[in-house]
Amino acid sequence: MKPFAALRASILIFLLLFLGPAVQAQLLDSSVGIGAGLARLFGNVTAFSARGVVQVLDTNRQEILQSPMNFGLLDGKVRMEFDMTQMRGKTVQPAMINALKKIGMERVTSIIRVDQRLIYVVFTGTRSYVPMEMSKEETEAAQKNVQVVRTPLGKETIDKHPCTKNKVLVKNSKGATLLEATTWNASDLKDFPVLIGVQAKEGTTFLRFSQIQMARPPAAQFEPPAGFTKYTSTDLLMLAAAQKQMTGSSGGNVSKTTNSARPATPAKPAPRSTPGRTTRKATPAATRK
Repeated sequence: MKPFAALRASILIFLLLFLGPAVQAQLLDSSVGIGAGLARLFGNVTAFSARGVVQVLDTNRQEILQSPMNFGLLDGKVRMEFDMTQMRGKTVQPAMINALKKIGMERVTSIIRVDQRLIYVVFTGTRSYVPMEMSKEETEAAQKNVQVVRTPLGKETIDKHPCTKNKVLVKNSKGATLLEATTWNASDLKDFPVLIGVQAKEGTTFLRFSQIQMARPPAAQFEPPAGFTKYTSTDLLMLAAAQKQMTGSSGGNVSKTTNSARPATPAKPAPRSTPGRTTRKATPAATRK
């Protein structure tokens, strides 16, 4: 099991098309994702919104990638918003980021819906999105019958918050470890984990939170936006965005639907392959939302 790679694979799933191969290799070499299990690390906190920073370090403690984001949690649903123009790191490709900005694809949101076994990758600038099916391992990490074991490791102060440092294991009903992490839980924020870290042979990843608001985010933030176009793959979405930028047209003859009226049950995408082995694909959409 490689939870470090899984952490980054889930958090940055939609950035993999735009980063260098060195980061891709580290992000995609695990069969278990943290995207679904991430909500288990927040304990009794079921809803909040915050600013966050994802930082990826290599084995020499050198920064590979850092990216700010907006983060939201609502009853097991997770929302993460990134602006790729704000990404920093030695593997970030500025030319690619500039090209994406020109076609309106620099702002990306990942909506993780364990209840639907889907991850929606939303591009705000192009008013479009792609649904991707979660793997069995990812959804298993978020099931209600999993066991969360916390072991205190000491006391530390993080961003002026007095914290208990904990080792956290998320296990399935058979006792197998699905997720392993270190959390710094702030006593002045009802044990909210202001810092989450995972270390493995490839390096270390940290997820740090600030500007934490415990109010419930609007439920609509955890759905594909109304009026956005649904594409059957990220490649088709990028093609349409590039065509629109060059010609000013609607994007050419690509497979898409408009999310104007959302059905009760979303169209089922094709299975998303195990990270690190094959390219993720989404199923053709057959409905109009």
